[in-house]
Amino acid sequence: MTERSETQPGGGAHHDLDAVLAEERELMNFYAPNYRALQFFNSYYYQQERRCFVDWILKTVRAAGRDPAGLAFLDVGSGTGEILEPLAAAGCANLTGIDIAEKMITESKRHVPGARLVHDSLERHDWGEERFDVITACLTVHHMCEPAAFFRFADRHLSPGGWFFLMEYNRGGWGHESPLAKPIGWLMTPLRKAIKIKNRGPISRLPSAPPLFNHAHDILRFRDILDAMPERENYEIKRYTRGIFVPTLTNALVPDSRADRAVYRVLSVVDRIAEPFQAGYMQGVGARRLR
Repeated sequence: MTERSETQPGGGAHHDLDAVLAEERELMNFYAPNYRALQFFNSYYYQQERRCFVDWILKTVRAAGRDPAGLAFLDVGSGTGEILEPLAAAGCANLTGIDIAEKMITESKRHVPGARLVHDSLERHDWGEERFDVITACLTVHHMCEPAAFFRFADRHLSPGGWFFLMEYNRGGWGHESPLAKPIGWLMTPLRKAIKIKNRGPISRLPSAPPLFNHAHDILRFRDILDAMPERENYEIKRYTRGIFVPTLTNALVPDSRADRAVYRVLSVVDRIAEPFQAGYMQGVGARRLR
């Protein structure tokens, strides 16, 4: 990929790939040791979305008459294994993950010891002629310099009849300016006090994000991401839409079992109440290669 400076769809700009990858690597290595705790208690919603995403993948594959257990999976931006782990629990044995951050790979090995884990970037790694039956990317494409890079990769490395599944934020979705966001956030403070969560110490945070990082993580409109998809006529496409934005909890702590249960119950109710108002804060696409 060459250096680019033009404005990308949805705002922001393309930057030198090496600079973005270096920054991404540094940031993800910083977060890796506490990533799962941060993800759960800082936002129940992200974890819930990952569970729903995996369920959708498995249901879609099974509905097509294929057994997921016999398929080769690749998870792009695999992090600490949040997608690979439930796939393994569902009986999928041929699992590969790729992540740019070495510490993410280290954490993932603990959670998914049977997976093949590649420490590299999708754009730089040499996959040769390797093909996969299912390629997944959950909240990954917005970290990439160019959304089209994911689609080009999938087009080259999907087996005939294989699927790719992508889930991303959607700029302009209802959740970004949700009228429920602040009230839900206010609810969390008395909730934490009511269940008497012990302060095990706040999870450390990066002091500030460099300017380049802000550009690299622009949230795109989902239709702009889909516009980057080449050769659409070669795919059977299904859309997937999920939920509202549940705001992050300030000063997140490493969760204990009481906190886990309480937050899960409260936000499960919030999800059900908000169901009629959903307008695609998270959107996904599943595409089956026809030829």
